[in-house]
Amino acid sequence: MSRHQGMWWQSFSVFMARILPSQLLKTMIYTLKKKYVIGVVAIVFNSNGELLILHHTYRKEFLWRLPGGLKEATETPFETVVRELQEEANLQVEPLFLVALAQATISLDVAVLCKVVSEGEFVANPEVSARKWVDPREFMHQLPSEQQGFVVEALRLRALGIMNWGDHYE
Repeated sequence: MSRHQGMWWQSFSVFMARILPSQLLKTMIYTLKKKYVIGVVAIVFNSNGELLILHHTYRKEFLWRLPGGLKEATETPFETVVRELQEEANLQVEPLFLVALAQATISLDVAVLCKVVSEGEFVANPEVSARKWVDPREFMHQLPSEQQGFVVEALRLRALGIMNWGDHYE
């Protein structure tokens, strides 16, 4: 679209926003705008600084990876990590803050740093066959590239003193 065409479209859009009823405008925007799938990835460290990874049964590559899943329409990313970690790993967590964003293959992934509140006995399920704690620096290169970036950012924040995962359990 040329600059002139872009300006015309912008002027037209502003004009329509002024005259259309609010609900109709919202419906049109929702219909016309591109939709995104939001994936939420949990970054969880234990008191030894080890990173939680899960063995996913349905993956063709990178079977061991960070826990997470797709955000439901009514959930916040924090609610998604709480649900996913309970379902996949039998962990109760407290989400602390967003660490990073990355464009994945089919989704926009949001990484959330979580603190473990309690760790139940792991029970294999259709999605996840095992969980383990690993040294993040040794294991990081076995993760998908976007997840490597999340771990690097979490480690950087720790080195800056912005976060501390030493208080594993309350």
